[in-house]
Amino acid sequence: MSDGDDDSIGYGKPPRHTRWKKGQSGNPRGRPKGSRGLKTDLHEELSTMRSMPLKNKDGETVKVIKGTSQQLMLRALAMRARQGHVAAARALIDLTLQVFGPEDRNTERAELSAHDRALLRQLFADDEDVADERAAESGGDGAKEPPHDGSVADVKDPQVD
Repeated sequence: MSDGDDDSIGYGKPPRHTRWKKGQSGNPRGRPKGSRGLKTDLHEELSTMRSMPLKNKDGETVKVIKGTSQQLMLRALAMRARQGHVAAARALIDLTLQVFGPEDRNTERAELSAHDRALLRQLFADDEDVADERAAESGGDGAKEPPHDGSVADVKDPQVD
């Protein structure tokens, strides 16, 4: 066989008589008309109106809620989370973060009351007093530590000091 011979058979080289002819499609009939994809089926199922009975502890129907399948599933997930089901709460939190993102939706800045500000001042003053006592015990030069912003990085392990 010569170098230009195209009759070699092997991996990725089927026999010549089984290869596609020039201009021939690999799917001559194409996708059948009316066939639907997963997205279409899922959208239709989630937007279908349904009713869901709410039952009490004895199994008696108390109320019937109507809505789309999607609304009813979200309502059921939220109800299970409120009842203390950890897996449902986790799923609801994950879904909320995925849909809305991690940013805080409340854009208004809340002001502290005078009482809360006084409590914080007292806590920070107590914290500075403790820092001064530790510096005196360790024989420090009395230099104050830089103020902290309350982040986790600022918290020190008491056993390390």
